[in-house]
Amino acid sequence: MDSGLPNSKGAGQPVQTQRERAYLAARFVLKVMELPYVVGYHWFQYSDQPAEGRFDGENSNFGLVNIRDEPWDLLTRVFARLNRWVEKVHVREAGAEELLREVSEIVEKG
Repeated sequence: MDSGLPNSKGAGQPVQTQRERAYLAARFVLKVMELPYVVGYHWFQYSDQPAEGRFDGENSNFGLVNIRDEPWDLLTRVFARLNRWVEKVHVREAGAEELLREVSEIVEKG
């Protein structure tokens, strides 16, 4: 993966690029926000885990920032866009597919 982390232990499916990570995160959030019984979501971890592993051995690229506290630019831009619209998607004032297309354009441009 382009994060430089092993990603050998931890939950979720590892992806190869930050572009793929940002797109799949957006897709997940939008699918969840379409569900009437969901009241919100949260991101698992603010920062990436250390390459040598944390206390339980997890060593993955889960963060909004890397271990030097530098934002993963594409992911944070995608979340900034999403977070302005998730409530409208949830109450059906905006379409998830339209927003996913906008996010896809952000991801494609990098």
